[in-house]
Amino acid sequence: MIISDCDLIKQLLVNLIENGIKYGKGNDIDIEIIKNQNVTIKIKDKGEGISKKDLAHIYDKFFRVDKARSRNMGSHGLGLSIVKKITEILNIDVDIESSLGKGTVVKITLPLS
Repeated sequence: MIISDCDLIKQLLVNLIENGIKYGKGNDIDIEIIKNQNVTIKIKDKGEGISKKDLAHIYDKFFRVDKARSRNMGSHGLGLSIVKKITEILNIDVDIESSLGKGTVVKITLPLS
């Protein structure tokens, strides 16, 4: 059982899944749930990925990797800053790994009660 704020968890997952769809270049995204001492949810897209330089700024408000493309897609650069704030409020670990040309993997870890 996970004791947490259902609405915030839902917003967290919606933001991450929408990012995977939006920046996944039309490819499928994979979602994996792993239960051990905690629950880990992995969301993997097969999009263009994020450079190491840009990865350091992804949680900054209004940051967009490709400003022109993101604006055309309706992005305001707030999704991952909201994700980060939610993870801080709920004490959830979030880890984002990405490689250019290979896509992005987001892992969130929720503590079991």
